[in-house]
Amino acid sequence: YPVADKLQLNNRQLKRLAELLMGAAHADTMYDGDEAEAIGEILRGVVAPQGLPPEVTSHIARFDVDDLDLVGAGHDLGLETAQERAVVFGLLMKVIDADEIHDQAESAFLRRVGQALGADPSEYEHLTFEILPIEPV
Repeated sequence: YPVADKLQLNNRQLKRLAELLMGAAHADTMYDGDEAEAIGEILRGVVAPQGLPPEVTSHIARFDVDDLDLVGAGHDLGLETAQERAVVFGLLMKVIDADEIHDQAESAFLRRVGQALGADPSEYEHLTFEILPIEPV
């Protein structure tokens, strides 16, 4: 996936990215240590070498999935190009894949993020899946 250091984010944007990453980790309702580790690696990659600002760390600690505002996050991130959005989708996939399970809820989350970022479905649909019912013959 594209690397996080291609993003140039201020603290507000960094907090919004952290929210999306945390949302991805919670999308399947099973937040685990592998996902937490992936989020830490990603955020450290974005801010290295200066380190994660304390206000971002405390923001993450207070994260509540029920308060996640995807539209606000998409607006505040201000990702204008498909390339910038591809970086974010790649980072989200790193979190989703951290527990080695990609389920329908995570695919639905990716679609909602795509809409919130103003992305064309072609930018993220290859990262998602949908289980279709089998029609009897």
